[in-house]
Amino acid sequence: GKKGNYLFETAWGDRLDRIIVNADGTQRYLQPIPGTKFGGGAGGGVSAVFAQPRYQAGVVPDSLAKGHRVSPDVSSLADPYTGYTVGLSAINNDDTLSTNPYATATYGGTSLASPLTAGQVAVAQQTSGEAIGFANPALYRLAQSNPGVFNDVQPLDQPAALAYTSRTTGNRYLVSLDHDTSLATAKGYDDVTGVGSMSYRVAGAMASRGKDGH
Repeated sequence: GKKGNYLFETAWGDRLDRIIVNADGTQRYLQPIPGTKFGGGAGGGVSAVFAQPRYQAGVVPDSLAKGHRVSPDVSSLADPYTGYTVGLSAINNDDTLSTNPYATATYGGTSLASPLTAGQVAVAQQTSGEAIGFANPALYRLAQSNPGVFNDVQPLDQPAALAYTSRTTGNRYLVSLDHDTSLATAKGYDDVTGVGSMSYRVAGAMASRGKDGH
């Protein structure tokens, strides 16, 4: 919110509906909301290869896992439409290391979520003086003993959307959130947001357990 207060989180699953300008200047959506164009989403699901690790038992629903590893474990910002704007001069020749002109782009996905989560853990280690190491066992212990410490990402009571204008075409879209093709948020653990999103409070709680995180 405007004062830094927590408002809501939702799963990454975007549906795009193009905004059309009529001849008389009025506007309309190309299709009934939320549209049919899929604009990207998160990854998750049940492994067909790996058995369920011991630390997931009691947190991941048996009806979902059925004895197998389920991912993800935690969630973080990943949707490019709400992602970070970065500046770069990309290398276009590995031999000469010549680069393209400087440009800005908005990034998301694992390339955004992973460093954000790693940064939270790094700050927790620095402030606590403890090495967290392999964090998964500590994460799931926290989820079982104190589930309220995570932000449990659940279906929204009211639809959420944002407006987007393409830099390349100039087309405008309504981007409706939490409309993945197959993954759905739920109370507690789910296969799109895991046990939920972390805060520095969660990372600090992991660090305070010391070697329990290894």
